[in-house]
Amino acid sequence: MEEEKPLYEDSQFKIDYLANSGEDHYITVKLSEKDEISCVLQRHVLRELAKKPGGMLEKTIQVFNDNFMFCLEKKGIEIDKLHIAICQAYLEEQNRINRFRSNL
Repeated sequence: MEEEKPLYEDSQFKIDYLANSGEDHYITVKLSEKDEISCVLQRHVLRELAKKPGGMLEKTIQVFNDNFMFCLEKKGIEIDKLHIAICQAYLEEQNRINRFRSNL
């Protein structure tokens, strides 16, 4: 079976399922050519982040991982772009679930 692409990936962000977990996710943010940071999102957190209004995303992420948020702020990563990536990943996840259900 062909391995699926990440839920979301561009030049700065990668969001996918955590290895060996069908429910947890991870976000990897490229901070520079040689530096990146990752954050594990427990079950249902991706959905919650996708549904948050943009202004609430930063505070919500900080609750789950304040070091991750600190690094993003320090490197000037735009939270709005991260929010778009999270929303796209969540949309892709829902599309995959719908395709799976339609094949049952």
